[in-house]
Amino acid sequence: MIPIRVKRGSMKEILKAVRELESRGFDYVTQIKPVYRITKDFVYNENKNIKGGYKFYGMEEYVSYECWMRKVD
Repeated sequence: MIPIRVKRGSMKEILKAVRELESRGFDYVTQIKPVYRITKDFVYNENKNIKGGYKFYGMEEYVSYECWMRKVD
């Protein structure tokens, strides 16, 4: 059977989804692991300068969780 990816925003949500799939006969291919995504924030400066008018404002890190599961025959 083809494995499916289960991805959720918090550990609580992914545990609910995984338990529901386990009751339907699915099993783990990989363990639950965190996936980090880092984004850069830019602010538009009204006073345009040579650099293009954008100013670096900081970075934010987002965490989501994922695992792969497949149907067991």
